[in-house]
Amino acid sequence: MTGSVWRSAFVAAAFGVHPLRVESVAWVAERKDVLSGFFFMLTIGAYAAYAKPKVSNLKSKAGEKESKVWYCASLALFALGLMSKSMLVTVPFVLLLLDFWPLARIDLAHVRSQAPRLLLEKLPFFALSLASSVTTVLAQNTALMNIQAMPFPARASNAVVAYVAYLGQTFWPEKLAVFYPHPGQIPEAEVALAVIFLFVATTTVLLLAKKHPFAPIGWFWYLGMLVPVIGIVQVGSQAHADRYTYLPSIGIFILIAWGVPDWLIAPESFLALAAKRARQSLMAVAAASVLIALSITAHQQVSVWRNTRALFARATAVTHDNYQALTSLANLDLEQGRIAEATKSLEYVLRIAPKFSEAEYLMGAALQRQGKMQEALPHLLAADGPEVRVPRNARLVLSYLDAGRLAEAQAALTELFQTTGPGPDTLLMKAALLQEAGRTDEAKQVFSELLAHQPRFTLDNPTINFELAELYCLQGQVRAALPYYSRAIEMSAQFTNALNNLAWLLATAPDDQVRDGSRAVELAERACQLTGWKHPVLMGTLAAAYAEAGRFDDAVKMAERARSEAEAQKLEPVAARNTELLELYRLGKPYREPK
Repeated sequence: MTGSVWRSAFVAAAFGVHPLRVESVAWVAERKDVLSGFFFMLTIGAYAAYAKPKVSNLKSKAGEKESKVWYCASLALFALGLMSKSMLVTVPFVLLLLDFWPLARIDLAHVRSQAPRLLLEKLPFFALSLASSVTTVLAQNTALMNIQAMPFPARASNAVVAYVAYLGQTFWPEKLAVFYPHPGQIPEAEVALAVIFLFVATTTVLLLAKKHPFAPIGWFWYLGMLVPVIGIVQVGSQAHADRYTYLPSIGIFILIAWGVPDWLIAPESFLALAAKRARQSLMAVAAASVLIALSITAHQQVSVWRNTRALFARATAVTHDNYQALTSLANLDLEQGRIAEATKSLEYVLRIAPKFSEAEYLMGAALQRQGKMQEALPHLLAADGPEVRVPRNARLVLSYLDAGRLAEAQAALTELFQTTGPGPDTLLMKAALLQEAGRTDEAKQVFSELLAHQPRFTLDNPTINFELAELYCLQGQVRAALPYYSRAIEMSAQFTNALNNLAWLLATAPDDQVRDGSRAVELAERACQLTGWKHPVLMGTLAAAYAEAGRFDDAVKMAERARSEAEAQKLEPVAARNTELLELYRLGKPYREPK
């Protein structure tokens, strides 16, 4: 369009190797930037072919037909670009800018007579932009920030400052991060300086429009293409993002590529008198130096994206109180079993960003993995964000189940079923809930159906491990239950029900391969110690463990103690059961569950 090969090449190269591009290319979820950029370039190319037909074909029917084909191609490519990413909604305005320069379809002297025709020509493009905008707002409704949570003055202030911040990163791309926390209230002086800067810059390019038409085009390209993502309509909680500069930065590179050489050869410039070859050499060296520096910096930025920990560790290092990056690191620690580190990070996040939904959920998950099921409950209830609602509801079921709050567990499970439908996790929780409710036959049926399609489970929660072990025992699959009991105890050393039930299995199972008297004694003693030796059921289990270990005198004494405690607590069935087992132990016989 411009006929200036080398200046255009500089714009293309600066766009391609700038460190701000790394996020769009390295992050797979942002490949839509690259795809939309591809269709954006094709749209511009097809539009240029339509708007600037060959002079020889200008009046011919063939030329008119070819022009219409290019127009339709440009419109179709624009539609594909919008389907890739809706940020291209500002393309019709970019086409109007290109009409002014370099296509020269508008001149300042006749703008009133030329503008209506060119605007009418863009109506199909504007219609596509409008349709895309409406669709995007509807689709991203859950991601849009609550207006009250982020009032307009805060959003407008951040937008003004972000324009300047993007410029700073374009000229000096350091301290780039995957997430920049929204500052909330920005100092008035900072906002005022940003407004003054933007006003002066805009006024300057308008004054230069007649002599240097590229100036307003480059500047308004930058300002205009950022409008959908500048934060007036806040999507997400970031202040700004590197990926948002993907196409808008081209406008700044246009300003540099045409503005710097024009300034260097201006009549008042000391280089104006230099030889043409010397000026060209100087500009070539300067351009190459800039591109090399950008390439090196981009290479360094790519290394930041090598893995999750490096990415978010860098973000925390170059930003202040980056709650999102810290939460992501905590999530990674949790996945890798570093629960203490994750908990420490999350405690800090919740101090600087109270009620941050993702952090609340992860804190609840971390506490559950430590067996602190009831301590996790307030955090899970506070995690009401749409992005964590499904896993939050699953964990709520488990905390309610652990507390015996079966009605609330059922309500959370019903909501989970409505959201996700029946899956291995939800069916497992349903079977556990049925078992806890005493609906044993229904629990066995659900669990049998589940086992037919899901023979193995990977669980990160002591309660669900315990419930899975119980369900296996209900099916008579004792050996399958053992590792899940052990896992529940490993995750929660004070899980008395798991300690007791595993001890009972190890002491009384009819399978010789399952029984382990010494291990049963260890587990049962720990359960009794945790409950202060006041729980007759646990003491009865310890008596059975002593008998399996061959310690019948201890078994008799403990069974008598369990019977006395049960009578004192008026637990007649427990007292009767211990009386029955006491006779076996006096005869030197351990108890065995029937096969």
